[in-house]
Amino acid sequence: MAIAEIAAHYAVVWFPAGATFALSFVVPICLIAMLRWGWQSVVLAVLSGILYCAFNDGALTDYIVYIVGNSFVLLALIPLSIVGKHRFTDKWYMLLLLVAIAWLGVCLGRSVVFAICLAVSPVEGVAPYSGFVSFAAGDLLSLVMSAIIMIGLRKFDGMLEDQVTYLKRLNKARTEKRLSEKFDENTYTELDEEALSILNQENDIY
Repeated sequence: MAIAEIAAHYAVVWFPAGATFALSFVVPICLIAMLRWGWQSVVLAVLSGILYCAFNDGALTDYIVYIVGNSFVLLALIPLSIVGKHRFTDKWYMLLLLVAIAWLGVCLGRSVVFAICLAVSPVEGVAPYSGFVSFAAGDLLSLVMSAIIMIGLRKFDGMLEDQVTYLKRLNKARTEKRLSEKFDENTYTELDEEALSILNQENDIY
C-alpha cells in the first residue's frame, strides 16, 4: 500500500499537463486483502488515508475525511458475506460489480465525513453535498484502474481466494498426491513380487 500510494502521488505530480484527477489504489489493494482475509483490510484503508494526506500536506480535517472515509470500503463485506466470496471471483462481471461497490463505498464515506466536518466548521460557499461530486469525479481514473487490476488478478491462483480455504485446498491436494504416489509404489511392488512367485513355481505351465 505504501509503494502504491507513493507511485500514485508522483504519477499525478509528474503529469505533464497538470493533473485534474486523483489516482489511488486503495480499492484494489483493500479488495485483495478483503477477499483473502476479511475485515482486516481496514488497516490498509487507514494506511492509505494517512499516506495520502501526508504526501499532500493535509490538514486535520483531511486526515479525518480520508482515514474514516476510506474505511467505508468495508461496505463491500456486506455483499461478500451474503452472496459468498467465490460468486464474486468466479465471474468477471460480478468482480466488476464488487469493485464498483467498494469504490462507491469509499466515495460515499469520504463525502459523509466531509459533510459532517463542514457542518461542524462551515466554509462559506461550499455545500455539504459537493464532497461526493468532487470525490467521485476526481476518482474516476481510480475506478477504471481498480477494475483492470482486479480482472487481471483473477488469472493468478489463490490471489483472490479466502486464504483459509486456499491453504486447506493446497493441503488436500498435497495429501492426495502423496497418497496417490504411495498407492502406485505399493501396487508396482506387489505386482513384481507376484510375478516372481509365479516364475518360481515348480508346476509352471509356461
